[in-house]
Amino acid sequence: MGVTAFSVIGQVAIVPMPHQEGYFTLDDIWRVNLISSQSQVVNTQLELMVEDAQHQLVLSATSPAFNLLQGNNRPMFNVSGAKIQYGAGVATKVLRSTGRFPYGNYIICYRVADANTSLLLGEFCQEETVKPFNPPELLSPFNGEDITTTTPILTWKPPFPPGTTPIEYTLILVEVKEKQDAAEALEKNIPLFNRRALFGTNLPYPGDAPPLEMGKTYAWQVSAKAGDFELGVTEVWIFQIGETAAMAMPPTGAFKSYRELKLAPDGSYNPINQKLRFTYNNRWGAPNMDYEGTSPPTALERVYYKIYPAGKQASPLSMTSSITLVSGINRFAINLQGVSGITNGADYIMILRDPTGKEYYLEFTYYN
Repeated sequence: MGVTAFSVIGQVAIVPMPHQEGYFTLDDIWRVNLISSQSQVVNTQLELMVEDAQHQLVLSATSPAFNLLQGNNRPMFNVSGAKIQYGAGVATKVLRSTGRFPYGNYIICYRVADANTSLLLGEFCQEETVKPFNPPELLSPFNGEDITTTTPILTWKPPFPPGTTPIEYTLILVEVKEKQDAAEALEKNIPLFNRRALFGTNLPYPGDAPPLEMGKTYAWQVSAKAGDFELGVTEVWIFQIGETAAMAMPPTGAFKSYRELKLAPDGSYNPINQKLRFTYNNRWGAPNMDYEGTSPPTALERVYYKIYPAGKQASPLSMTSSITLVSGINRFAINLQGVSGITNGADYIMILRDPTGKEYYLEFTYYN
């Protein structure tokens, strides 16, 4: 939050009160100190107008009348009695639905006028920038980490607080050449990919991007914005693809265990041999687990799952199955042999969604 005052006139000084960093609400605009130099009590009204950076009206309002005394005053009136006129822009729509101003730049003008004569007693305008106090942060792969997959899940944290409008992210990843540091590589090297219009906080390495290679080092960074308003960038982190990314066929015993589902993908791919084995605690007593594929679910009381190649979430495998569930712990061994699109040695991600909408993940490498 940044404030710039640029107009003060009159016998009444208007001093807006500070508000919580990262939040600016409809109530906050009424929180002002009024310092009157007049010796007599004056029946007054407080008028305000808020415009966005393009000078579009967000709102204008006039308070109920109240008595202004000499010295410091904190206006005491019922805000619900104020006369408010709203604009028609995006900021207004967000404000009316959430009570909070979306991130952006605003111009706020206050006027104090005599309620009986409309004589102007004081005026004050300021520019205010509403933005998060923490920019986005990278999470995984961790800075300097050696990873064992060439299709990592890149994850990050949103700005905090996250705001009231959708946040769009841009992710840039480059190779780090010999004798370069991360920042220099990001500035000078051609990106392996520069992905815009991301609205989640993780991205499996895209299957249509140039493949990552063993023994090489990569740098990446994420930036965020809400509309046209920039919300900051992360630090630049690096990771290396270790030689163990060329994973040999795992021991037979590794294929027979039942995996537990995770609340988020983390790039740890479990080896499976033809059958995908995992457990699920059916706490909600759902009757069936159905394959979702590309069609939206129709019976929300059921459990749904889908499987897609790493980096290709929009292209799930084509499967048709409905599995009867029991309450409590269920064990599954789903045979993937012969499924169209399954490839030996390739990485896949399964998403399972319970009846409450909560999602669970299982990452695996398929072997025949």
